[in-house]
Amino acid sequence: MNSKSAKILFLTGASGAGKTALLEYIQKNSKLTDILYYHFDSIGVPSKSEIIRKYGSGRKWQEAMTYTWINKIINENNEQTRAIIEGQVDIQFIINAFDNLLFSGYKIILINAEKDVRDERLIILRKQAYLATNDMESWALYLKKQAVEFGIEILDTSNITLAESADYIVNYLEN
Repeated sequence: MNSKSAKILFLTGASGAGKTALLEYIQKNSKLTDILYYHFDSIGVPSKSEIIRKYGSGRKWQEAMTYTWINKIINENNEQTRAIIEGQVDIQFIINAFDNLLFSGYKIILINAEKDVRDERLIILRKQAYLATNDMESWALYLKKQAVEFGIEILDTSNITLAESADYIVNYLEN
């Protein structure tokens, strides 16, 4: 990854870590004018039976959609434009997709939050208690382990404000 000349910033993390809120905040409040914004979930998630029928497993679906998104972003990107995409995506899939497309101008940042913070966001703020599960905690720990293994930067949003998190991302994009 050539993070100094990154044209695409991929924010990944578990539900409740702050990815979507962070991207929306930056989109509304940043003065950056050359950024395209993408939400991985905007593609819609088919039913479990459809995913199994078409892809064989949820992991295979996520891998295929990661490649599709990254291909789309690279094709929509021009020399003057940068992009941010956020989604709950396996880091290995992101790396593989960029590598398969021979694109090195990207950076991945894991947006992370402690379990109690994620659970509060999911249960109280988002009214999605069904996401505050042990499976989500396992997913968050898996992503964190991957981030450490691949040398991916981790932004822990547990004890900082949304504005501080956004400033961190914007400062990265400006520099």
